[in-house]
Amino acid sequence: MSYCINPKCSSRENPDTTDICLACGTSLLVKDRYQLISLIRPLDGPQGVEVFEVVDRLGGLGVQPGTHQIMKVMPLSGDEMRDQKRIEFIQRENKALRQINHFAIPKVPKEGFFVLPASEVAPEIYCLVLQKMEGETLDQWLDSHDPLSQNLALDWLEQLCHCLHEVHNQDFIHRDIKPENILLQPDGSLALIDFGAVRDITPTYMARLSSHSKHQSPGSFEGTGIYTIGYAPPEQIDGKTLPQSDFYALGRTFVHLVTGIHPRQLPVDEQSGELIWREHAPQIEPSLVSFLDRLMAITPGKRPLNTANLRSTFLQTFYGTSNERPVGIFKHKWTPIGAGIGLLVLLAGIAGGYHVNSALDYSQSELTMAEGLVHLADNRLKEAQDIFKAIIQKYPDDNEAHYYLALACTGVQDYSCAEEHYQIAIRLNPKNWHNYFALGSLYDDLAGQEREQQEYQKAKALYDKAKALYQKAQNQDPEALEPLNNLARLSLLEKDVNAGLKYAQTALSLANRPSDKAVIHKNLGWARLLQGKNELADQDLNQAISFNPDFADPYCLLNQITPSSEHKESCISLPSDQAEVREWRQDIIEGIEQKL
Repeated sequence: MSYCINPKCSSRENPDTTDICLACGTSLLVKDRYQLISLIRPLDGPQGVEVFEVVDRLGGLGVQPGTHQIMKVMPLSGDEMRDQKRIEFIQRENKALRQINHFAIPKVPKEGFFVLPASEVAPEIYCLVLQKMEGETLDQWLDSHDPLSQNLALDWLEQLCHCLHEVHNQDFIHRDIKPENILLQPDGSLALIDFGAVRDITPTYMARLSSHSKHQSPGSFEGTGIYTIGYAPPEQIDGKTLPQSDFYALGRTFVHLVTGIHPRQLPVDEQSGELIWREHAPQIEPSLVSFLDRLMAITPGKRPLNTANLRSTFLQTFYGTSNERPVGIFKHKWTPIGAGIGLLVLLAGIAGGYHVNSALDYSQSELTMAEGLVHLADNRLKEAQDIFKAIIQKYPDDNEAHYYLALACTGVQDYSCAEEHYQIAIRLNPKNWHNYFALGSLYDDLAGQEREQQEYQKAKALYDKAKALYQKAQNQDPEALEPLNNLARLSLLEKDVNAGLKYAQTALSLANRPSDKAVIHKNLGWARLLQGKNELADQDLNQAISFNPDFADPYCLLNQITPSSEHKESCISLPSDQAEVREWRQDIIEGIEQKL
């Protein structure tokens, strides 16, 4: 089945045997590449957007032919003022998804945003192609499951706090967080989808918001009221969306998940305006109840100040007494951070007519491990170093403080400091595989920069030790895949193909996340290439790309099997910090220069 993209077509469904719509004559291959195969959401809502599943028949620019994707289709209505606002929405969504780089947020492929000109039978149509993320939405999940347990609620909340942090740090507000817009993927991880209501939080927007009169009608500032009843906070319904508005929607979403009851169907306290929900979630502990209530505070100033404060509060509340490192939030440690907006938020809250607590209400936290971790994750490395040094001065045998100080030192390229404190961490806790792996990673990076084979040997020995400790503990921590992946890579750099294959195949048996599978299949493909088994190498390398289309390494290796402009371009342009990729790129560039 193929759908005609023309919304005015009298019969849009067509058999697969034709490339031209039988009813109106419109091409069924949009831009000569996208075939619309199923309608996901019909033309409705204030934005007037249809959503289709499509097949990219042509591929290219990092996308394999036959890849299934999502396409948002927005035909213009002829109402110039309304259309201009709708165009702004879809342009914002394209901008946000290109700017936010997070594994739990859909990506837009190159040339994935385009406009189809008007024809004699069809209006002008704006199209946005998105990565198709597999899974079921959380409202669908609720249809077949009991309300969320305490432990799973914490796991999911941690994931979404991290994801939302990335959104806000790129100066965007999602504005439509709800179970329908959160996807539970087959590997158990969550994805935040549908950025159709996304809003920039630029200084200009915040300044306009702070001067906006509270007497204007609901939604008048935005021009088009974009919110979902039951999840949107009062200020958003009143047309004055704040970054903290996403926190309210996040809290309401989790109340729905832990009670199984839509927020609109729960009673409300007549005096405070707060939801009465606790008795419907007996499995939820008081600490999580209080945390969600804070997210859903009617006054924006009583919610967390920003995503850094949100995550810090989460850590202090749920991990403050734990001796284990809270891994989930801090997997991606060197994330660039956008400009702070805390003061603007406070001003906007006051101008909007809502009481905002004095900044003094946000008392300064003690020098805790949680605060240091937040500084580390937010790339405030000097502050992180100061906190960890203070902890070490008071508690010299604190293994974790040495470990995280080493991480911070690595971030500022103070490698002697990093080496010293990783070694202390190993001495203090010789049974912790993370410590060996971290020091191995440091030597691995240094080897890549200096091309020192001796550093590779140090890294490999430490990875071996990390792997042995992990296997002895029989721990199912997914981070333990990293030593195996790195051992495979280092073995292949040394041309030890059998060892590389062994490590990669062991890692594959443990992998769940697409990002892990991409690295493993890259290593498998590399091994097959070194064996001269090009057909098998081609299969694994393309499999790696299917799990992560923005991964430079497999394109570089594919170019060694079948040189092509696509492989060359992707190898050179996509990000990678591996020393071998720099060499592969240099070979491509030298080959191009020789032909000139």
